Amino acid sequence: MLQRQYQDLTRKLFTSALSKLFADCTGLRFDVSWSPPPPLAWKGVLPAACALCLKRLDSKREATAGCHGCLAEHFPLARQSGRQGHAFACPFGVANFWVPIHLQSVCLGIVCFQAQRKPGGGGRKPAGLPALGKSEFDRAARLLRLIAHDVVETARAEVLRQELQSARRAMREREKTETRLRQKLQQVLPAVRANAAKFATETHGQQIVRQMLDHIHQNYNRPVQLKECAEKIRRNAARLSALFSQTVGLPFKQYLTELRLQKAQELLNDPDRTIAEVAYSVGYTNPNRFRLAFKQWAGLPPSAWRGSPPAQRPGAS
Repeated sequence: MLQRQYQDLTRKLFTSALSKLFADCTGLRFDVSWSPPPPLAWKGVLPAACALCLKRLDSKREATAGCHGCLAEHFPLARQSGRQGHAFACPFGVANFWVPIHLQSVCLGIVCFQAQRKPGGGGRKPAGLPALGKSEFDRAARLLRLIAHDVVETARAEVLRQELQSARRAMREREKTETRLRQKLQQVLPAVRANAAKFATETHGQQIVRQMLDHIHQNYNRPVQLKECAEKIRRNAARLSALFSQTVGLPFKQYLTELRLQKAQELLNDPDRTIAEVAYSVGYTNPNRFRLAFKQWAGLPPSAWRGSPPAQRPGAS
């Protein structure tokens, strides 16, 4: 998902304005080729500039074989070159400059340009390519490096910004859920609040329940069972079940279900999340079971609850 997001951003950033800038400064055009989907992974797939160059050659069969051999040789070198890029002359005498677009260790694409070197020399060079001297070629390569680097860093910064916003949103949602649950816990423990002496005599039991609550809040987004809590704090599961129900006022399973569904309410406010994604995020392994549980608890299926005005949502906090 991150790779697709990063690739989409870099596609948008390679604008026509950048192409015009490069053309105005060098008299050339650059092409961007994006990594084919698996299992192709560049095998047998020529970059856009090479494919256009190939159309200008007379002997297509011979040219195709030569171009694919050149790709096998120079693509690994370009991928390893990083932001410096890789310059080479193909078997037909065409000068190429390739700069890889990387996300960590994954090559998402190649940005490149082609030209003929001055003087023209022999061989069957494709017509229609500008001729450049060495200094002109080097200047064009430096400019393309700067453009590619700016696009890559801008895309990376945007991805990080979006991740930070998502983390802040998740943190706020968690804080709201914890506040509501603390308020609900206080409501189901009136005897403990009213009787300090009794509270003092039940400290050990409440400490055990607090450990269970901490475990539930930290792991509600995956399958959690009472037996797991019992093993974690080395207590008998049947006794823990009775202690939890007596202290909290709700059975273990019901408390866990309500926590998950309250968290689901927050996540459903994000229109970019599917119902299945919300279900998995709050610990359900089956989206249909989540839909049924949510409808029984809130009075509406998740999709209908999401589409209704906040004031008209049954079960909304």
